[in-house]
Amino acid sequence: MNIYSYGLNIKEYYDNIYKKRNEYNIKEIYTFDNITDYIKNYRHIYQYNESQIKNKSEVLEIEDKNSLGKSYICKNDICTKIDRQYMKLFIEIPDRNNNIKRYIRKSYNYDELKLYKIPNFEIDYVYNCTKEEYENQDFDSCEYYALISFKCTYDSQCLTNKCIDGYCIFNRENPTEFCTYIYSHSIFSSHSYIHCGKLENDICKTNKECASVKCLRSGYCSNPPDGPSDTDGLNDFIKFYFFVVFGIPIIIYIYFRCTIKPIKVNKNYNKIK
Repeated sequence: MNIYSYGLNIKEYYDNIYKKRNEYNIKEIYTFDNITDYIKNYRHIYQYNESQIKNKSEVLEIEDKNSLGKSYICKNDICTKIDRQYMKLFIEIPDRNNNIKRYIRKSYNYDELKLYKIPNFEIDYVYNCTKEEYENQDFDSCEYYALISFKCTYDSQCLTNKCIDGYCIFNRENPTEFCTYIYSHSIFSSHSYIHCGKLENDICKTNKECASVKCLRSGYCSNPPDGPSDTDGLNDFIKFYFFVVFGIPIIIYIYFRCTIKPIKVNKNYNKIK
């Protein structure tokens, strides 16, 4: 089942909240235009940081094995560092003339958007009370909800350069590249490398198209695999133990069974003529 199928009624739920925003104490609404004014904008936007900018060729040359959780989103071969464990709604990235551009990063597959009711905003809890307000239990002005909208109006607002019905849509003609570490592990060895490709839930036909190197049978890119686990060593020992105890004897049995021909006994050998 696709993740979107869990959200059949989510949009109706959020729409109801939006209509009753005063009742739900939603005091602030932030959009593409004013998201940086939000006191907790760091939750929702990858803000421009010159030290985190690289071109794609530089990204592919990174060999820092301690950065498995870190990834890059690239547009026109200009990449900015992100944390793939927490994908934010907006992103700032320079263009080829070094002008800082803000985009809506959150994108959807149009086919699924037609099937499922998906909200194009999130609700954020805000607690910004002073000591005096807390002591007086005066929470009305400092404890509230903020609505964060990632609704698009123009193609240029989307990282994918495609806006349909208020949603940023994955765009085959202008694909956004996601470069991330892929961790490969087996009993005898493990290694990691960076692969660039399509984001999760983008349409795919082959594994190589996806940043995760995994195209699901449903035709969508999956999440990147997890990095090293604390239990890798124990799991490897268990696998190796079962291989030695059961696997090797079976292999030896099959080998001799297939290569050594049985000895034929001459039934007339011991007969007295």
